[in-house]
Amino acid sequence: MSIHLQLINVFQLKIYSSYNLFFFILLASCSLSNAACNYSSTGFSSDWNDPLSWIVSGGGCSSIPPTGNVGTGITINIYHEIFVSGNLDIKNGAVLNIYTGGSLIMTGNLVFSNGSIVNIQPGGNLFISGNLTNNNNSTGIFIEGSVYVGGDLSAGQGSEIGPEGPGTGSITVEGAIFTDGTATVFGSTSDCPDSDNPCYTSSMEPLPVEFLGASVECGINSATLKWSTSSEINSSHFSIEVFNENDFWETIGIIGAVGNSNQSTVYEFVDHNREHLKSVFRLNQFDVDGQGKVLGEFSSDCNLQNEVIVYPNPSSENITLSFGSEIGKGDYLLELYSISGVLLDQIVVENGNGNSYVNLDYDLRGIYLIKVSNDSYSTKMMKQNFY
Repeated sequence: MSIHLQLINVFQLKIYSSYNLFFFILLASCSLSNAACNYSSTGFSSDWNDPLSWIVSGGGCSSIPPTGNVGTGITINIYHEIFVSGNLDIKNGAVLNIYTGGSLIMTGNLVFSNGSIVNIQPGGNLFISGNLTNNNNSTGIFIEGSVYVGGDLSAGQGSEIGPEGPGTGSITVEGAIFTDGTATVFGSTSDCPDSDNPCYTSSMEPLPVEFLGASVECGINSATLKWSTSSEINSSHFSIEVFNENDFWETIGIIGAVGNSNQSTVYEFVDHNREHLKSVFRLNQFDVDGQGKVLGEFSSDCNLQNEVIVYPNPSSENITLSFGSEIGKGDYLLELYSISGVLLDQIVVENGNGNSYVNLDYDLRGIYLIKVSNDSYSTKMMKQNFY
C-alpha cells in the first residue's frame, strides 16, 4: 500500500512540475512579447526599411521599426538621415527622438496620438511631405529643432506642440494650420489659412520688424536671396544660413539692418558657392538687444548648366554622374580620394547623353572625395557618403 501511494505521489509531482514549467514558459513568452524595443540609427543606411539603418535592443524585436503604427514600448532614436516612404502613426506609449544632426524625411503623413512622446533637439529636423496631425490632448510633442510640413497641420482639442520651455524651435507649414481654439501650436491658438505664403511660427518672441517676404534668384553660378521689410525698430542685422550636406544649418553671411525705418527696405545677399545652388536658405533677424527670430526658409533650385552632380548621396557602390548641358561631350576621368586626400582609384567615364552610371565594385564605408575632369573641364572636390 505504501509503495502504491509513493508511485501516486511521484506521478502527481511530475504533473505538478510539468505544469510549473509550462506556466514559466508561457509567462516568459508573454514578457518577451511586451518587452520594450529600442531602435537607434547607425548611419550605414538611410532607408527606414533597411536593417543596416538600425541598432536594435530589447527582446523579441523586429530588425526594423514598424513602418505604419509605432506602438507602445517602442523608442526610436534618430542621429542620422532616415527616409520613410509612406505614413507613420506614433501611438500612445511610443517615443520618437530626433537628435542634433538627425533628420527624419517622410513622403506621407504623420500622426501624433495622445500619450506619444516626441523630442526634436536643436539641429534636429523633421520633413513631412504630407499632413501632420496632433490628436486630441496630445501634449508630449517638444520641438527645439526644425519641422517642415508640405501639407496641412491639424491640431486636435487640447493638444500642444512646441518647445519645452523658451526654446528655439520652428515649424513651417506649406498648407493651413487648423486648431479648434483650445489647441496650441508654439503657444498660438489661431488658425493659419492656406495661401501663397507658408504658415511659419517659432518659439522666439515676435520682433519689431514687419517682414514682407523673400525670394531666391538664380545667376551664373550664384544664388541671390532677396527680402524686404515694411518697417523696422531697433533692428541690428540679418543672418543667412544654408542647410549643408552634414544636415546642419551653417551661417554663410551677415547683412546689417537699417536700424529704424517706417519705409519699405530691400536687402539682398549673393551666394557664389556653387554647392548651394540647389539648397535651402534660412533667414534670421536680430535686434540691438540680441533677440533673434527666424523669418523663414527658402529653397534654391537654380539650373546647374555647367556642373556635374553626383547622386544619390549617400549611396552604395552605384552612383550616377549628371553632366550639365553646357559641359562638352566625351570622356572624363573620375578620381576617388580618401577624406585625407589619398588617391584611391581612377575611372574613365563618358558624357554621352548627360548621365553616366558608375559601379565602384569594392567595399566603401564613410565619406570620400570625388573629382571629375578632362583637358578642358574640372570639378572641385565633391563629398560623397557611402554606406
